[in-house]
Amino acid sequence: LGSGHPGIVPYGTVYRAADGQRLVLAVGTDAQFRTLCGVLQRPRWASEPRFGTNPARVRHRAALEELLLVRIAELNGGALLHELVRLGVPAGAVRSVGEALDTELAQAMLLPPGRPQFPYAGLRTVAFRSSAWPVVGGLGAPPEQQ
Repeated sequence: LGSGHPGIVPYGTVYRAADGQRLVLAVGTDAQFRTLCGVLQRPRWASEPRFGTNPARVRHRAALEELLLVRIAELNGGALLHELVRLGVPAGAVRSVGEALDTELAQAMLLPPGRPQFPYAGLRTVAFRSSAWPVVGGLGAPPEQQ
């Protein structure tokens, strides 16, 4: 099963597109699956008894995974990811840690290095910010050791 989910298909499998882009899907609903099939220009998959519902997809996991592997390998990964995300289908690029940290999104969330409160020269922080959390000001000095 690897990175797949025992009760949801397709979910967690890594696919490789024609341009070499690796991507992962997390299609948790039948509506998302129908949208995925439309983006892949395979709308009939969503109405096939083998794949029309998530329980059916779980039972026919191997057949569906093979179809997806072949179809995604024919498409441009960047364009596919853009369209899936635009339409609300959970999908993402598979990146190395360095590639992930170099993205604009990650750079916007990382706390800037070199703050006096974080004096560890050369240490890249992985403290993330989110619009759901308030931005914390500077951290005070640690309490005196006794």
